[in-house]
Amino acid sequence: MFLRTKKIKNNSYLYAIDNKWYKRKKAPRAKSQKYLGKCHKPERINNYKPKLTNKQIEITPFKEIIKYLVELELNNHGIEKQGRYYQYQHKFRLNPYLNPQINLEMNEGFLCNYTLNKLYNFKFKSTNLKEKAKELANTILQSGLKVEEDLFIELYKKLNKQLEHNPNNVQEWNNKTA
Repeated sequence: MFLRTKKIKNNSYLYAIDNKWYKRKKAPRAKSQKYLGKCHKPERINNYKPKLTNKQIEITPFKEIIKYLVELELNNHGIEKQGRYYQYQHKFRLNPYLNPQINLEMNEGFLCNYTLNKLYNFKFKSTNLKEKAKELANTILQSGLKVEEDLFIELYKKLNKQLEHNPNNVQEWNNKTA
């Protein structure tokens, strides 16, 4: 599944799209699975870089690191936090389960409830190291975050260690691959 915008009367709208393979026609067809809402494109006005040490990455939960990166990216686009809410054309919170939803086109992806949920609950699907790295990179890029190479490597190592040290995840992994 991927995200796509559609322009209608000078407004952009965000849709989750799924590809389906048709055997008879021997061609894929894109089908809109879900309408996500109006999409906004804030301009990048700052270029703050994440200031995380390897030790901080090691002790901080993955979800908290993602929250920090999302907040930093929002600040780079001029969206400031006001209490528990962010303000951009209307109030919103960084919680994939709450309304109102916000759909922002940033960098090379979209920050919305769909991509936040995907990032917060990220799990590897493949067992191949290269494929795992691609999965994580695609999920981060799809959510519109700009992550430097060093930080990406540390996040990948952290997620890989969590999988190795949690026997439930390894058992789930074996069930999926069997």
